[in-house]
Amino acid sequence: MLSANDSSNRKNERFQKENREWLCFIINFPVSVYREINLTDKNSSESVGRGRPTKTFDESSARSKRRKCQLLYNSSSLSELSETTSYAFRKIGNEDTAKLVEEAANSTPTRGKKIRDVWKENKNTLKPSMMSPEVALSLIIDCSLSKFQYNMLRKNAKEHNHDLYPSYDQLLVEKNPVCSSTRYCRPIRLQYVKESVDISKNEEKYISDQINSLAKFECEFGTINFILQLTMIDGKVCNAITESSSMACYVCGAKISQMNDLALMRTKIDDQSAYRYGLSTLHAYIRFFECLLHISYRMDFKVWKASKKDGKYILLKQKKLKIQNQFRSRLGLLVDMPKQSFGSSNNEDQNKAHLALFAPR
Repeated sequence: MLSANDSSNRKNERFQKENREWLCFIINFPVSVYREINLTDKNSSESVGRGRPTKTFDESSARSKRRKCQLLYNSSSLSELSETTSYAFRKIGNEDTAKLVEEAANSTPTRGKKIRDVWKENKNTLKPSMMSPEVALSLIIDCSLSKFQYNMLRKNAKEHNHDLYPSYDQLLVEKNPVCSSTRYCRPIRLQYVKESVDISKNEEKYISDQINSLAKFECEFGTINFILQLTMIDGKVCNAITESSSMACYVCGAKISQMNDLALMRTKIDDQSAYRYGLSTLHAYIRFFECLLHISYRMDFKVWKASKKDGKYILLKQKKLKIQNQFRSRLGLLVDMPKQSFGSSNNEDQNKAHLALFAPR
């Protein structure tokens, strides 16, 4: 309020004109004054119990925070604010942030921008992570990698500061280089009985019941469900459990005399339930190898039928003997020589066919 002796005579325009100098003067009070004012306002509001309650800085809105920061900025210099901020971070044990504030505030004007650019670049860059053993095992299987090849990939990645591949010892790798062979299998049970259709069906039911009773396996990587199929069975057992003839395909039902009729074969409908028994490569190896042998016997005259009248039968015998001797000398195999009183052995024929087809050249 204005006093009675005021020369402005309570006129606002005259008062501002005569007191312009000190009215326009900026007065900076210490921070303690503002704290005392806030504390006084808080105590007075609590004692009176009227008005909006005072909030702390963290509880204030963004606008209120800017207003309070403006008061601090007006009453303090930039160096004081930076030193206070750095000191506050050190008090709570955050030494790295304190040094970062000092570096940005007390260094060159562009230092803050450089720090921010590096931070944004590192934030947007994905850090390489190591493969899980399951993913690494899937990579080995899909790419048919050997242990040596996998270790070379792992070594090369580590030389470029990328620890991407887990150790080979952490992987559970099961390899069976001889498919459809019992070499890496063990018997479940042995029976001394004559093989028949009923015996085959009973064994199929016995194994299927065991498969259905398998429980889930819980481990640290998750849950493993077991799905097993009877794919390692010979043709006789497959015909027995599918109730099909041994002279016909157990999948489409085509007879041997119909196999070369392509138009008829296209009309055949497959029994998809028989897919679960697989298509064994046992007889495929044997028949394919036999076909190659018989073709090689006839390469000199290129006719399938060889008769004695035109001398082609003699040429066939000579070529056959030559090829048999070459297999025996190079691979140690006796091919196309069935043993007397031994019948036919599919396992022996398969081993010979597999070795002859896949032996190193």
